[in-house]
Amino acid sequence: MTYEYEGDGPVENKVKFWSVVPGVEEWAPIEPASKFIPKWWKGVPAHSDTSGVPAINGPQYSDSGTPQFETNLQTRADGTIKLCPAIHDWFNTGWVLPMWCDLHIELFEDGALGAPGGKQYTFRTPHPDFQGGLMDNITYITWLPKEQQENGAVGFVNLECPWRMKTPAGISCYQFPMYYHFNQDFEVPPGPIWTDVYTQVNPQIILKRYGKITIKRGTPLCLFIPYERCSADNLEMEIVKRGEKEIEWEHSTDRMIQTKFKGAYYQMQKEAKKAGCPYHQ
Repeated sequence: MTYEYEGDGPVENKVKFWSVVPGVEEWAPIEPASKFIPKWWKGVPAHSDTSGVPAINGPQYSDSGTPQFETNLQTRADGTIKLCPAIHDWFNTGWVLPMWCDLHIELFEDGALGAPGGKQYTFRTPHPDFQGGLMDNITYITWLPKEQQENGAVGFVNLECPWRMKTPAGISCYQFPMYYHFNQDFEVPPGPIWTDVYTQVNPQIILKRYGKITIKRGTPLCLFIPYERCSADNLEMEIVKRGEKEIEWEHSTDRMIQTKFKGAYYQMQKEAKKAGCPYHQ
């Protein structure tokens, strides 16, 4: 089975996913990132009532002294991270690769950090179609700072992922860890993949601790976000002096954001989308 995620445009713009093991798309499909928003985020309020709460690190930024605002949580200045539009955009960008089967790993500490083959471990899955194993330390762990070896990266696991993917010509994908999920057991490292010419999905797992670790089927592993490689590779950086044009850009943005209590950033995004992509006009 092939999943095809589409957008608007005159050329082929589908990101295609398929599995070499039949049935994976039924029980552990790759899905939009919006399907994997962490529970803690859903419980965060947009505004927090801090009245009567003593400041820990100096005066609090709030609407103290302006009763007409502080009585209405929608207009208070003490908003939470839930109001950050960048995080909302992050949770709605790209597609998530979930673990395709249950995986049990047990890594035993023997004090031989950095020695190839110096660790004993168990690696079990429910079916022989899904394999993998611990890679020698010298492939990665050996070269890390000592404090990272001891507290953040004790093992490096290679998985034989059943998924394949294909993007249109010139489109690559970034592979990102599930950052806001704060997994204490493992993490998939980031990196770009030329998915228009290389179809294999090959996420490695960094183990953060010794002992027994179980990754259940459906656990989100990593996030794929496409980008246009041709445009990105041809961008050049320029540092300029702050002049009248730069000041006008700053003021224009400030006026747009600061003249509404909420929703100004999203309104700005909508207007930018209406104007269309400048690279394809």
